[in-house]
Amino acid sequence: SKKSRSSTERHRKFHKNLALTDKGLTTRGAEGVLNRLAQEKIDELRQLRMIHNKITRFPSRIFECAELRWLSLCHNQLREIPDSIG
Repeated sequence: SKKSRSSTERHRKFHKNLALTDKGLTTRGAEGVLNRLAQEKIDELRQLRMIHNKITRFPSRIFECAELRWLSLCHNQLREIPDSIG
């Protein structure tokens, strides 16, 4: 039905745009959140905002996000940016 299709589309859109703006999320916490996402959701993720947290290094699963087009890690405590990002 049209109603259930639009609900499914909204659900898919939600998972393609993930915002983690907890103001206290550590690198370990960010890894945990990303690890709990099913692989299909990681594959579809297009936008990821992990702003205003306490992340000190890039969570490793970010590099599995094949469709990722927009990433924001501003206002964190990053110590270095991996060469592969450049």
